[in-house]
Amino acid sequence: MVAGAARGPGTPTHPLPPRPRAGLKKRSRPSELPVGTARQPDDYRLDTYVRFLHAVVEHLGEPRVYLLGHSHGGFVAQRYVLAHQDQIAGLARYDTSPVTGAEFWAEAMAGLAAYPQRHPDRPEATAVPAAFAQLSGATDDGSLGAALRAALPVYFADFWGRRDDFAPFQAAVRIWFDAGRRAGPHALRRAGQPR
Repeated sequence: MVAGAARGPGTPTHPLPPRPRAGLKKRSRPSELPVGTARQPDDYRLDTYVRFLHAVVEHLGEPRVYLLGHSHGGFVAQRYVLAHQDQIAGLARYDTSPVTGAEFWAEAMAGLAAYPQRHPDRPEATAVPAAFAQLSGATDDGSLGAALRAALPVYFADFWGRRDDFAPFQAAVRIWFDAGRRAGPHALRRAGQPR
């Protein structure tokens, strides 16, 4: 089994869950790009992650693998399956989507707008939609990182009940601004696509 990263570029690493006992011989998670060190925005494309995932699959030496893709890792796993169907025994996707078009974002933004109403006992929840909106207006690493850390509660079902558990993760989140990107903070460019 190869687990797709449960995070997008620029977020901290967390260990894999305990190994299931039912015949799982090997498992691996692709290493993250050296996010923020090389400062090469073109490396943060899905095709780059697919290339790294393929190297992990090849290294495992198994003729066919099961992929588990969560969140951003789900997009990577799906792209991998399309490119390497002969090496896939199965695919499990969790908290990801097969598409990210206008309908997807409209539904996501409606859910975001309703977030404060779902947490009426948490006054801090009212700031989350505004923080998320600041992501698209960020102009540098610092403002983008601050907006992401403030918007983070929307990504966890029980953030407020487990706030202390999430605090180290929230404090460690880093993201890097790409001044050349035209499509906004949520778009990933394809190879050869203009910035």
